Amino acid sequence: MTQKGRRVRLVAVGSVCVIATMTLWLRLVQVQVLRHDAYSAISQRQIEDPREVKPTRGGIFDREGRPLALSSQMYSVSVSPQKIRNRAAVERVLARTLDLSGEYVRSRVRSSGKFVWLTRQVALSEEERTSLSALGGIEVHREPGRI
Repeated sequence: MTQKGRRVRLVAVGSVCVIATMTLWLRLVQVQVLRHDAYSAISQRQIEDPREVKPTRGGIFDREGRPLALSSQMYSVSVSPQKIRNRAAVERVLARTLDLSGEYVRSRVRSSGKFVWLTRQVALSEEERTSLSALGGIEVHREPGRI
């Protein structure tokens, strides 16, 4: 290879390296300076995950070891009246399953609010929870309870 050919190759490789370095520097300026606020917000959303975690409380026993208070899994049932299609059928199922009066259930289901608690801190079997959750507009919430 001639001296001129080496020089052309050296200039070509050097140019590619300079262009690559400049491209990286421009991208670095774009990310760290121009788009700093956007990437900072994304980072905060990924780091912070605010959730309310209700702790499981331990049992309370007397000096003989007999239980005075124990923790258990309880459930609360809420109604979204606007999402219920067949109100009469839903009212019957709720009153029967939760052992509530028909008038009380009717007043809650026919209320004008978007969210209404129907009952709080009740024990429900798996079958009852699935049958209630299958109804449109009814939600079953799991909550810690004490007995």
